Amino acid sequence: MMAQTFLETFYTQRTIFSANRALLKRQRGTVEALILAGLYDNLLGFGIKAAILAGFMIACHTTVSTFVLGLLGIGIIFLLGSGLGLCLAPFSAIKADVDKILTFLPWLLFGLTPIFAPAASAPGLSRLYDANPFTWLFDAVRAVAFGHAQTSVSTLVLCMVSLCLFPCAALTCRIARPHVVERFLD
Repeated sequence: MMAQTFLETFYTQRTIFSANRALLKRQRGTVEALILAGLYDNLLGFGIKAAILAGFMIACHTTVSTFVLGLLGIGIIFLLGSGLGLCLAPFSAIKADVDKILTFLPWLLFGLTPIFAPAASAPGLSRLYDANPFTWLFDAVRAVAFGHAQTSVSTLVLCMVSLCLFPCAALTCRIARPHVVERFLD
C-alpha cells in the first residue's frame, strides 16, 4: 500500500503538463486547478485505501492508535509523492527522455527496497538497502505504525520535508508553466 500510494501520487502530479497539453495551449488559466484535480483524484484513492485498511485492522483486532498512526505514515508518503511529482513535472513535460527515465526509476528503486519487512543486517544487500531513500521512508512509516520510538526523528524529518516540498513544488509548477507551454507550441 505504501509503494502504491507513492507511485499513484507521483505519476498523477508528474504528468500534469504532458497530460493536459491541449488545455494548457488553449487557455491562459492557472495550473493550480490541474494540481488540485490530481490531488483530489489521489485523495479519493487514499480514502478507498483507508476504508480497506480499516476493514483489515478491525478483522485483525488492532488498536485505533495503530490505525491512526498508519494513516499518518501513508499521508506522509502521499505528500512526498505529490511533491516530488510536481517538482519533476516541468522537466518531464519538456524532455521525452526525462519522462521515460522517471517512469522507470521509481520501479527500480522499489525493486531494491525491503517493502514488507525491514532489511536483515547482512553485509551484501544491506548496504544497497541503506543507500536507497525509500528504505528510510518505509522503515520510518513502519515504525510509526507499530509504535517504535527509535525512528521518531526520521519520521518527523520526513513529515517536515513532505509538508514543505508540496507547496514549494506547486509554486515551481506555476512559475514553469509559461516556459513549458512555450515549448509545447514549437
